[in-house]
Parts: sequence; structure tokens; C-alpha cells
Amino acid sequence: MRFSGGPWNNYALQGLSGMVSVLRSNPGTIGLCTANGGYISKQAAMLYSTTPPPQPFHIVGPFHDFPKGAVDMEPSGPATIESYTVMHDRTGEATNGIIVCRMPDDRRAWGTLTDAAALKSMETEDPIGEQVTFTGPITVAF
Repeated sequence: MRFSGGPWNNYALQGLSGMVSVLRSNPGTIGLCTANGGYISKQAAMLYSTTPPPQPFHIVGPFHDFPKGAVDMEPSGPATIESYTVMHDRTGEATNGIIVCRMPDDRRAWGTLTDAAALKSMETEDPIGEQVTFTGPITVAF
């Protein structure tokens, strides 16, 4: 049930229901409700009031006004790491790294690596700003 719109969605609904009661008891006030996705991969913040806003509804978020950059779909050669994560198996062993890079021409590229030594280094040291090399379509090497 939790992956079909069940209990995980209910927490946000309960908070919203409570906020409606609070606002109806205090006309003219503003209430803030927050929520997150089941894996905490999406966050939301909503402002509610009993008074209409001075401007129409609009969405504000990090990706709505963020300038979009070009993506290098076939990266090759040197790049600089901008972000990364290390994936693990059930035993806790690092299995692969996912890296977001900036190419010399300012395009972004995504790559993966599986080298055990590089993964261990990524777990103990922050590689952001480090240089890597795309050795294949999405394969990266330190």
C-alpha cells in the first residue's frame, strides 16, 4: 500500500488538515506546511492563509528559474567533478560511483566508475573539483 498513494501521502494530508483548522481559528494569519517524499527525495513547502495573496499563484523552486545548461551526451576526455555519490550493495560494499562533471566547453556530463580504489577514495575524501577522464560513453577514470 505504501507505494500506491497510501500511508506515506497521509502524513502531508494530516498536516494540511491541521493547518486548515488553525487558520480558520485565526483569520488573517499565515501557516507553513512542509512535506517530503517517501525516500526524502522530494521536498515541498506550502504557505496557506485565509487572505488571498496579492499576486496569483506561482511555483517557486530551485529548478524553475535555474538556468539550464547544455549536456554532453557523448563525453570524452577530461572533466571536473561537480557532484557525486557512491552506491553500495546489501553488505555495504561500494559497487559504483555516479559522477556529475563539467566538461571544458562548460557542458555537463554524467558518468560512472567501478574502480574499487577510486570508490574508497570518494568515501573518505571529497573529490569535488578533481579532474577525471571520460574513457568511454559514460565511464570515468581518476
